[in-house]
Amino acid sequence: MHCLYHSCEFSAAHYYRDADLSAHENEKKYGPYHRVHGHNFRVTLGLKGELDPGSGMLINFYDIHELVEEQIIRPFDIQTINDADPWFREHLPSTENLALYFYNRLKPLIPPGITLFSVEVAENSEFSSRFEP
Repeated sequence: MHCLYHSCEFSAAHYYRDADLSAHENEKKYGPYHRVHGHNFRVTLGLKGELDPGSGMLINFYDIHELVEEQIIRPFDIQTINDADPWFREHLPSTENLALYFYNRLKPLIPPGITLFSVEVAENSEFSSRFEP
């Protein structure tokens, strides 16, 4: 079994608000994070499987780069995450929910024989969240 990690970065804004709370209640609950603010997010995928005997690779780097570009970078870079996908109208765009969302978005697109075993999302050097099913 071999493990491979692929990271990408995108810049996006988000905010934390509960629709059923007033602006004052949201500010009290989420502090300054109830306002629109941005991060340079870093997403790291953990993949594992057996190496292809012909190429000696788990997955072609070009293929995983294209998948990440299509599924993460293009839809979310320079966007407000709350508006980038309807799922985030019902779920806060926290690092925890972003990791779960990216896992669910990517898992069905990973080639057979390869397991997506983790997705980590970091919004800065202090805070990150890793989803491991």
